[in-house]
Amino acid sequence: MTESGRRQTHLTVRRRRLLEFFFCQSLGVTWKTLEKDAFRLEPCASDRLIDYIDDFLNHPEYDPGDAPIPQKDGSICRLQ
Repeated sequence: MTESGRRQTHLTVRRRRLLEFFFCQSLGVTWKTLEKDAFRLEPCASDRLIDYIDDFLNHPEYDPGDAPIPQKDGSICRLQ
């Protein structure tokens, strides 16, 4: 995979994990419950919406399942 492709993959994962985290915090359900919904909604969420969610969640580094959330630049934090 090219570096560009890897970065795009990380950004896609970022979108889905932030949506999962947001729904988990806002709706009070387990992240696993909404995993498939977040996967379906991820392509529809605008970059602006994802930025708002990231700000609202105070820029989390890990999702509720302890998976790293890629940063806006596509980088990934090291595992805890």
